[in-house]
Amino acid sequence: MVAVNIAAPATWSTSYSDPTKRWTFYNDKLEIPLDPDYVVYMVLNSSDAASDKNATQFATIQQHTLQALAAGELLFPNANQILSEIPPRTGFVTMDMENERKALNAWMDALPGGADGIIRIGDLLSDGQVPARMLPQYTIDGIHWTPAGVAVVVTQMNLPSLVQSSSPSAVPATVRVSI
Repeated sequence: MVAVNIAAPATWSTSYSDPTKRWTFYNDKLEIPLDPDYVVYMVLNSSDAASDKNATQFATIQQHTLQALAAGELLFPNANQILSEIPPRTGFVTMDMENERKALNAWMDALPGGADGIIRIGDLLSDGQVPARMLPQYTIDGIHWTPAGVAVVVTQMNLPSLVQSSSPSAVPATVRVSI
């Protein structure tokens, strides 16, 4: 299996008259068509949720998530579509915002829009003493991951078990205990 990141960053969304165009940015730029086994939507809409200071954009964030899944399904119909939760991070500055993040994660845990699995990032990176934040060794600024944080997530991604498991968690109990 080969993993490829072909995402257009959310910060580019303002460059488009229609922000959803960022999902098709690379469509005509690949010399070799991709036929992946898995498409992973890593922390999709994290910045949108963290920017929602009034915690009122829940439905919009859900809609954007479903649009991304639909685009992935259209582009890669043979691939398993894997979501990931929005991890704890700096930016969720009010209890309403943190509750919205948790509600979005609960919604994604239910595998909306035909998603085939979910990666529970918070189980991997959160600080057990302060669950709303990442462990210091896994973040450089409270938002972005250090190489150690990336390594923890990548080494625990067992994509086939995500799709076959009846539980929406990519983190086996033995891993949760060891972190």
